[in-house]
Amino acid sequence: MMLGLSVVAVIMEAANNFLLIRWRTVFTRTFLARWMADDRYYWMRWDSRVDNPEQRIQEDISSILSVLFMTVTNVIGQATLLMASAKVLWGLSQPLPLQGIGLPFAVPADLIMIALVTGPLWTIGAHYIGRVITRLEVVRQRFEADFRLGMGQTREWAEAIAFERGAAREEQRSLLQYERIRTNWIRLTFANMRLNGFNAFGSFAPRLIPIALMAPRIMAGHDTVGDLTAAVAVFGNVLSAMTYFATHYAEIATLRGSIARMRLFETELSRLAPAGVSVHERGGDIQLDGLELQLPDGASLLTADKLSIALGDHVLIRGRSGVGKSTLLRAIAGLWPHGAGTVRRPRRERILFLPQRSYMPDGTLAGLLTYPAEPDPADGNRYAAVLRSLSLDTYVARLDEFAEWRHILSPGEQQRIAAARAILRRPDYLFLDEATSALDVDLEAELYNAIAEALPRAAIISVAHRPTVSRFHATAIEIRNGAAHGGIQLPRPLD
Repeated sequence: MMLGLSVVAVIMEAANNFLLIRWRTVFTRTFLARWMADDRYYWMRWDSRVDNPEQRIQEDISSILSVLFMTVTNVIGQATLLMASAKVLWGLSQPLPLQGIGLPFAVPADLIMIALVTGPLWTIGAHYIGRVITRLEVVRQRFEADFRLGMGQTREWAEAIAFERGAAREEQRSLLQYERIRTNWIRLTFANMRLNGFNAFGSFAPRLIPIALMAPRIMAGHDTVGDLTAAVAVFGNVLSAMTYFATHYAEIATLRGSIARMRLFETELSRLAPAGVSVHERGGDIQLDGLELQLPDGASLLTADKLSIALGDHVLIRGRSGVGKSTLLRAIAGLWPHGAGTVRRPRRERILFLPQRSYMPDGTLAGLLTYPAEPDPADGNRYAAVLRSLSLDTYVARLDEFAEWRHILSPGEQQRIAAARAILRRPDYLFLDEATSALDVDLEAELYNAIAEALPRAAIISVAHRPTVSRFHATAIEIRNGAAHGGIQLPRPLD
């Protein structure tokens, strides 16, 4: 018998875990897809009340389901206990006359009625005392995520911090973030102490009620000590079932906090992308009409009107730092929400942007070259040829090596890997935003020549400060006095 019960318990636990991971998979896939759709992960950086969305997907969903599954299971058990105990308690109850307090009637089934009244009152009291726990739990989760994110940034920028001798500053910053956790934890501890004290008193005092009610009846010979013992036990079971949410208020508060965070996340995901620059995808050239770009605070940045970039053009965007060169590229990409006007451009698949620092995810070197597509094992010779054209011969033998390449490749090598990525994707319009800043003049020339040879029909548009870049372009768009002026002929166009 005991062996059979043990086997059933193991099976039930496994079934619960399988069901939990299945529901978590459904919710994770749903929220991850919505976060990634329509570049919401990008737009939410600009205008959103949601902090640490990755924590909400990874931790809050798991927390909600775990606590919810536990709560549902326990509530079912408590409901079963309540039904079984209430029937016994009803049989041990007697009418309670109220003439002594001036009321001309009696309460039927005194023990059961008192339990049914005490349970809700106890729960209301617990909520009044412990309601602050929900807010403190939401704050705790945010502080924990910020602390973890801060240390992750220290690890990501370890080399730069080491060069700057910034370890002490980073330690201080992390300790300040931890201090917020510690302070909030103390407040949470005192809040839990108040709630636990209330529940401890509440779990003891009401159990004296059966003794107070049945003692006179025992003295009068109507009830026995055995009846009293049974009444105390069964009354405790009924009261325990009635006050489950009060005695488990801390867990419920954690659940409510996680649900509140996910509800806010869901609301933000339902918002449309910020209105502003209108981007229309169609065939033909890139055209900018009535473009007025602003800073996030509403201040005017630059205007661009009646500008076009045709297939095969080699254009240099130039101007002083801070005039909005990179912002203009973001607007063309559809990634700048502040402003007005119209951008007409080919489909996204025909355009590629190379920033100063391209994304280098962990994986194989071949995977870096083909990102975001998966590498094709049959194209190994093609990948090797592109690497050699950019003087990256030493990495040809490492195409299938899995590593954290962002920590292995130098900034200049990363920029050449990004250029190799562009050559392999063969876009019609290639934008380079300071994409050769880490290269010397010779490697810069080699990169532009490799791109021009591999993409002879593509439009090449560059943002750069170094004058050496101009010789690879025929015309310029110059930003001055808050306006973009196009069609400027450069003295040394690309041969």
